[in-house]
Amino acid sequence: MGFVTFEKSDIVNGRSKVIPIENAEKFLALYNCNVYWVIPKAAESSADIPDCTQFLLWKKKDGSYGIMLPLIDGDVKAALCGTDNGVTVTFRGALKGQEPDNGILLYCDSGNDPYHLAENAVRAVCEKLSSFKMRKDKKQPDFLNLLGWCTWDAFYGSVDEEKVIMGLESFKNKGIPLGYIILDDGSWDAYYDYLNDIRLKPEKFPVGLKNLIRLAKEKYNLKKFGVWHCFEGYWGGINPNGKLAKSYKLIENKANIRPWEEEERIQPLYLVAPDEIEKFYEEFHSYLSEQGVDMLKIDGQSALELFTGGVLGAAGTMKAYQKAMQKSAEKYFNGNVIHCMSNGNDVAYNMEKTNCWRNSYDYSPSNMKMQKEHIYINAMNAMWTSTFAVPDWDMFQTHSAGADIHAAARAISGGPVYVCDYPEKQDADILRRLVLSDGSILGCNEPALPAEDCLFTDFTSAEKPLKLFNRNGKAGVIGFFNCCTADKTVKGSFKPSDVYGISGEHFAVYFYNSGTLKILGRDEECEIELSENGFELVTVSPIENGFAAIGIADKYNSSAAVKEAICTTDGFTIILSDGGKIAVYSESKPVKVLLYGNKIAFKYNEESGLLIINADIKGRTEIIIK
Repeated sequence: MGFVTFEKSDIVNGRSKVIPIENAEKFLALYNCNVYWVIPKAAESSADIPDCTQFLLWKKKDGSYGIMLPLIDGDVKAALCGTDNGVTVTFRGALKGQEPDNGILLYCDSGNDPYHLAENAVRAVCEKLSSFKMRKDKKQPDFLNLLGWCTWDAFYGSVDEEKVIMGLESFKNKGIPLGYIILDDGSWDAYYDYLNDIRLKPEKFPVGLKNLIRLAKEKYNLKKFGVWHCFEGYWGGINPNGKLAKSYKLIENKANIRPWEEEERIQPLYLVAPDEIEKFYEEFHSYLSEQGVDMLKIDGQSALELFTGGVLGAAGTMKAYQKAMQKSAEKYFNGNVIHCMSNGNDVAYNMEKTNCWRNSYDYSPSNMKMQKEHIYINAMNAMWTSTFAVPDWDMFQTHSAGADIHAAARAISGGPVYVCDYPEKQDADILRRLVLSDGSILGCNEPALPAEDCLFTDFTSAEKPLKLFNRNGKAGVIGFFNCCTADKTVKGSFKPSDVYGISGEHFAVYFYNSGTLKILGRDEECEIELSENGFELVTVSPIENGFAAIGIADKYNSSAAVKEAICTTDGFTIILSDGGKIAVYSESKPVKVLLYGNKIAFKYNEESGLLIINADIKGRTEIIIK
């Protein structure tokens, strides 16, 4: 079907005629639960496809798949809404009386492989719109390799200079090699929801931002210092009576910017005019760069629709704002930006330079039900978002309930890993399982995705584990997560071929939690059982010449440490990025094991073939097994 053009009459009406979807048996809809966030809906009927759907995948009765992507064109934003026998396309964003004569506002396709289908569909949109780039075609943010700390769930709006230093000191005292900080909300010179000036509150930060950053980098060895700000300046925009307002033309509107609150609160909004937004970002970001800032978390992006409603064209204004923001972010911060509260197609399809996207609503430290939903949401959203950006699964706390399951999820997510721990409460053991001795993250190079047999299931209610796959070179990793909010034990199964694209016929399968190993054929099933808040990470390594590299066994993402594994005529050489408890599968008991040419003790399990070598060194590690 390809690209679909709609006429002015449809756009003015706000809704198209029904587009039938035939022979579908299951649907995955990713839809806006509010203006900011996308969440999944597993449906068996097209009538259950929610309004504001941004991505729709379905499985047909013959086993093939279909996809629909609503698009943006000019000032118009399209979305999908289910009906009894298909979908309608809804339209919003153009000012009344200024609707275009027509618009290319939908893409449809079908295929036998859901992963190729999603990737190819978004790539077709990318080539058509020429307004964004695919994730694979953009450089990755360089903070992805570092462990981060965000001040939000530690201090919320009460953050100040003293608390930031207290946090940095506590990481240092615990020997945790922190790589960056994000100074979150609560810092700016603002009046309620409105930004007065582009500086921190002097009463909270008496030494100033530049001196604080210098201290963080010199005394605490941080490689990057990040700050948070809102896309529109602050939550409600610019204070019309503040210093900034004297330099910019403001456009006034009214809306409720906090739709999650029980009571609707309409408030004034003040937006820098689109024709001055490039000047605003140049001033804002050049100042931050001069202070020593290296990266940004830019929040509230999809609120722009509320600022523009009825007074400016929505998608056109978003395009202008994104272009200005990304231009200055590339100039001053090498594109190191996390897009946040931005889960709309008008942001997605304007991400030309930036490459990191907050993939879910906020992590909740105190609510285990929401934490389980959080993992499920991130997994499913990645079917769309991983095509155009690195999905960011948000921060988490190592000292709150569910810390271990969240750490495991972040370890294989392929996105940034950063925590929001309160000072001195960090669980150093959890943090060390995520990083190498030099502080580098042991992560995957690609985003984690749900296994094919998990695409159309709601795992918050299903009594079976959510199953994610990822890759580390030749090896695969499968993550299992109990996302059932009914707090039940869940059971499921897997096979090595659940790792999409993995090569090999026989695999050494290592279970992180139990420290055990099994040998499985490519399509041989293995049962898995998880406790009510449980998880398991399974390394799936192809066996070659009687050997398979597992990696550092006590790290969440064991095989990410394997840099090279070479089979020779007289043995097996494995090169790792660090030392530690090294796990390898060996078909027979080795005669000897050498660490940089020197004999080293080892333990060998005759029954399973699991070989454990304790290499007590830091940095590059070379082991030869004979």
